[in-house]
Amino acid sequence: MRSRLDHVRSAHHFRGPGPVAGRAENHPGHCPQLPTPPARDGGGRCGPAAGRGGGCACAGDLLVVALAVALENQAVGAYDAALKAAAAGKLGAVPPTFTTFAQTAMAQHKDHAGAWNAVLASSGKPTITDVPLSNQDAVTKALGQVKHVPGVAKPAPQLEDQAAQTYVFATFNVKSAGRINTAATIAPVEAMHAAILHYVLGQYPVPDTFIGTDKAASPTLLTV
Repeated sequence: MRSRLDHVRSAHHFRGPGPVAGRAENHPGHCPQLPTPPARDGGGRCGPAAGRGGGCACAGDLLVVALAVALENQAVGAYDAALKAAAAGKLGAVPPTFTTFAQTAMAQHKDHAGAWNAVLASSGKPTITDVPLSNQDAVTKALGQVKHVPGVAKPAPQLEDQAAQTYVFATFNVKSAGRINTAATIAPVEAMHAAILHYVLGQYPVPDTFIGTDKAASPTLLTV
């Protein structure tokens, strides 16, 4: 039997079946609020704040921007790890379409991270080039244990769903029109990545009528 991946051409060519009934609690109008920005120290940077488990050099809109960069870098690392594992023969037989998809998704995540880092730079903040998230070790461990392509497809859609929902959250919680536009134009791309991965796993690719926020990442994940 041909792999489901043989039917995937790229994130831009996928066409899924029609929608099914979604969950009311996933409507984008139901968005959590950002936590209170952490207190700043004498040098202008944020010091450790109660309830956040760490400090951050950003607040307000820029706290969400920093989170977005970290999520994009995490996704880049995940696809890069998968491609390296495939090249090393650690995933068994790998359909060319999987390689094409992973390369395309990784490049798009790099572009997204670049867009958000440009916002940080223009605001006088240092760019983020690593993955300062408290769940990074768990993600790395999960990807390191996979032995085949479906194994890669299992954790990857969780990252894509989380990113898409974080951007929906951002559209309701940032003030800058430009940043809202950036979030709104990236969210559908992450959702398309997730749809392809759900399809690879044999799951319905578009399970919800609306992109929700219940899986959105919290700024408390940031470790910087």
